[in-house]
Amino acid sequence: MEWSEEKSLCLVGNYKLHRNLWDSRHFDYFKKDVKTRTWNKIGLAVGASPADCKRKIMSLLATYRKEKNKIRTSKKEGSDEVYTTRWFAYNALQFLKLRNKPWDNRASLVVDNETPEVVSEPPPVRQPQQVRPATSVSDNKQLVTEDLAPEREFQTTAKRFRKDTEQSEFDIFGQSVASQLKSLPLKEALELQLELQQIITEKRLILLQQNCFANSMDSMILHSECKMSPE
Repeated sequence: MEWSEEKSLCLVGNYKLHRNLWDSRHFDYFKKDVKTRTWNKIGLAVGASPADCKRKIMSLLATYRKEKNKIRTSKKEGSDEVYTTRWFAYNALQFLKLRNKPWDNRASLVVDNETPEVVSEPPPVRQPQQVRPATSVSDNKQLVTEDLAPEREFQTTAKRFRKDTEQSEFDIFGQSVASQLKSLPLKEALELQLELQQIITEKRLILLQQNCFANSMDSMILHSECKMSPE
């Protein structure tokens, strides 16, 4: 199959979107069935068979490693002229550096042969200090209250955020079940989902019947007490 530069870059872009194919720390990296479905998606997006897409990516990755080695070698030799690659897909594959970087540093990716721009900030300008006029005790209390207002608002917002983000054991269990269902073939996953839903529905019906029975008994007792009470 013929691969133009434009089509190859399109393939690289789709490959970049699916981290489970190139990042060994992704939770789907070692799941062959998930990878197979991912390659099928890429094939549909690019307009090629999954096997052709996979072979082309392997070829591009091999060339990318060769170009990186050339740059690394030229730097070690102490030459005044560092090797500059002109290969069309080199910059497009720079996201692969994320595999070897800590998670917190993934936003700061510098491409080889490019010098990051350093932006210097102007020194802070000192504002003339204003002298507050003398205030009474009541004014001081008001000032303290006003100064603490932003802090109290922040604490209230933080508590509300923690409450919203806290997960119960049922939330964690639901996420675990969802993750396990995703790892199953679609047919088995749907069948298991149906069984779980049936169990939950049956339990809810039992509780509903019990509540209806309890309410009925309460009504009967109340009705009998009304009859027994003297007029």
